[in-house]
Amino acid sequence: MDGSTGGLRSPQPLKAGAPDGSMSDGAPGDDDDDDDDAADMTAESKAKEAEEEEEEVIPDAKHVFITRDELAKTEQDTADLVFRVITNDGQEQTSVWLTGAKNIFSQQLPKMPPEYIARLVFDPRHRSMVALKHGRVVGGICYRPFFP
Repeated sequence: MDGSTGGLRSPQPLKAGAPDGSMSDGAPGDDDDDDDDAADMTAESKAKEAEEEEEEVIPDAKHVFITRDELAKTEQDTADLVFRVITNDGQEQTSVWLTGAKNIFSQQLPKMPPEYIARLVFDPRHRSMVALKHGRVVGGICYRPFFP
């Protein structure tokens, strides 16, 4: 960059007599740019064809959900995604998983005080079903069962 224009080029002004934006001055007998027009037309048509080939079909909402469900089912079948019901039983591994669940709940529920979330998640009377992917918590739900 030369620093004088900040690396920006000013737009080229149209020449008089060129309503279509071509660089011709519109003088009669100026036929030497016909070859350029033909090359531009083929280049434009090739670019248009390439854009049409690259267009991506946007799937409908039903298709997206089926794909997500199929992916989750595949991960569950291959044991990449595991669901566990855990409670605060004092074991180190469950404490790590409960902390991961607490962090996810805090992130997804920003208006709920983190202390309240921690109190519920670590309460031994509450249960948490966590989704584990490769040993890491990726989702969960916390509930308190009322047994008769």
